[in-house]
Amino acid sequence: MHPSLRHLAVGTVIALSLGCSARGGGGNTTPIDGDAATPADLGAPDDAATEMDRVAPPTDDGVTPVDTGKEPVDTGVPPTDLGVPVDLGAPDVCGDARCGSSETCMTCRQDCGDCTGSCGDGTCGGGETCSSCPSDCGACPATCGDGSCNGGETCMSCQRDCGACPATCGDGSCNSGETCTSCRADCGDCPVNCAAIGTCGACTTNPGCGWCSFDGACQPGTSSGPTGTSSCSVFGGWRRTPASCTTDAGVRDVGVPDTGAPDAGGMLSITRNCSVFDDDEGPNTECGWILAQTFTCTSGSMVTLGCTGGAGTDGGACIARVGSCSGDPMMRVCPGSGTQCSQGGRVQTVTVTGYSEDDACGTCPLGRFVCPSSGALTVYQRRYYIDRAATCVIGRG
Repeated sequence: MHPSLRHLAVGTVIALSLGCSARGGGGNTTPIDGDAATPADLGAPDDAATEMDRVAPPTDDGVTPVDTGKEPVDTGVPPTDLGVPVDLGAPDVCGDARCGSSETCMTCRQDCGDCTGSCGDGTCGGGETCSSCPSDCGACPATCGDGSCNGGETCMSCQRDCGACPATCGDGSCNSGETCTSCRADCGDCPVNCAAIGTCGACTTNPGCGWCSFDGACQPGTSSGPTGTSSCSVFGGWRRTPASCTTDAGVRDVGVPDTGAPDAGGMLSITRNCSVFDDDEGPNTECGWILAQTFTCTSGSMVTLGCTGGAGTDGGACIARVGSCSGDPMMRVCPGSGTQCSQGGRVQTVTVTGYSEDDACGTCPLGRFVCPSSGALTVYQRRYYIDRAATCVIGRG
């Protein structure tokens, strides 16, 4: 029996016992006053007992309640009165000057304003630049010298970033090893090397050159004469057309020797052809000489003249290399401008070792002379052996 019911039953028994004692106990039902016995009126059932009888006994399901140890949480939030309708308002509209809950800076810039910059969000804002965020702001415009060859820069427009252009003939720039020979379009015409032309005919066909019959050489010049100092500018003999070349044998245009008559002093022209009666070999010969060149000078000064350039038979012991030489030539220097002289009347060389009008540098002549009072020296040259080829283009040292 449940403890509470046991207590209730005991209480009832005690109450009944007390009731019996009050009425005399022992089961005597005769009233004290002698009246006939009347059944006892127990009245209405006891409320406590009645309530007990109505309560169903608890069911013991054998499950012990689990104590979680947590006290109930009082949220303090009063119950929501759902009885009042909620006004949700009008839907968000972009452009109504109100940034609604569904609007953002990206969906409605008019209402919500500019977004704060975030690289990669598709909007160039919030301090983003082409340098800090090219994905949003695009690539920066090219700047020559920024170390990157981009934005239309090329090797021609920005060599600092793109490097030197490879040489291309016809690109308007003479560079990267291009020359007037390899790329005339970019480097222009090569200057004419007139001195390398050895014949009168080849020289006169070149517009920038002319043949000097007195110097016996091709020189730079125009139809007016040689560009540089030359006896041709003094004595003439400038050739500009092949037809003007009287002869074109070898490397010299020697012209036609003057056979003339003896001068007032009885001396024959030293430029005449040698006859069988002449001694036609050696520096004492008075025939077969060719006018080479006239030089001006300061009276009393020392002048070095000769044709030793290119000579190679001396073992490298030449004191000076001037002019050009081949074979075995000689020279004779006469005082004055354009005058002839005999061997005895020539301007004699200053006697110094290594100088000679005949064989100073191998078989080529080189001499030192004192400039006469006339301030001019005229040089003649000829072959030592009249029947052997030789050339002597006089130069001044």
